[in-house]
Amino acid sequence: MANNSIAGLELNIDHDFISETVRQVALAEIGAAMGGHQELLLAIVDRVMKQTVNDHGKEDRYSKQTILEYYVKKMLEDETKKQIADIVDSHRGEISDAIRRELESKSTLDKLVKAFSDSVTRCAEGSYWMPRVDIRFDVEE
Repeated sequence: MANNSIAGLELNIDHDFISETVRQVALAEIGAAMGGHQELLLAIVDRVMKQTVNDHGKEDRYSKQTILEYYVKKMLEDETKKQIADIVDSHRGEISDAIRRELESKSTLDKLVKAFSDSVTRCAEGSYWMPRVDIRFDVEE
């Protein structure tokens, strides 16, 4: 990185800011060259507000979901997933301890033993030995 100091003043320039500014100026110049950027921008906004897409973001004139609604929904879903992952990750130890406590509880161990013994009994009563253990956890509402 080059030294951006003149007379003791730091002159750091944000490259993202410059890129966005250049992009905006270029769009304005293209619009002006095409006969007026205001009309072009209004047409683009109108198109975005009216364009409908399916649940995968592909244009679909039969859908009622606009492309703007699609991107807002997608952004909210992505951010929600990220926040949930962050919360779960920050409480990983507590969650792990709660799962361990539940698996070590007497009722869970009784269910595991019963499932195993039922499977062995079924296999012993059958004509071939192929033990199968089904373990299901009931969800309390």
